[in-house]
Amino acid sequence: MLKINRNIEGSTAYYALEGRLDAISSPVFDQDLEEHLIGITNLVLDVARLEYISSAGMRTLVHAEYLMNEKGRIKVVNVSPVLMELFEATGFTEILTFE
Repeated sequence: MLKINRNIEGSTAYYALEGRLDAISSPVFDQDLEEHLIGITNLVLDVARLEYISSAGMRTLVHAEYLMNEKGRIKVVNVSPVLMELFEATGFTEILTFE
């Protein structure tokens, strides 16, 4: 199960993800992004409390990058060492900005 905490301030959307980003929760997160990124130029994804990410969840991150590609930037923050290893192994460090 994924808990999405969204906070929008001006042109910045801050999402804190908690739980599992998988085949079941990814469509929900995708839909939330589609609905709330209008007019947003900065997207911050806090994954400190993300316990698990599947390939479907990884596709959702690529989709988020695609949505932000022409209108702003995306960064992923508070990445655990385990998730960072996954992002490095899959080449996501070449696609997304991590802090």
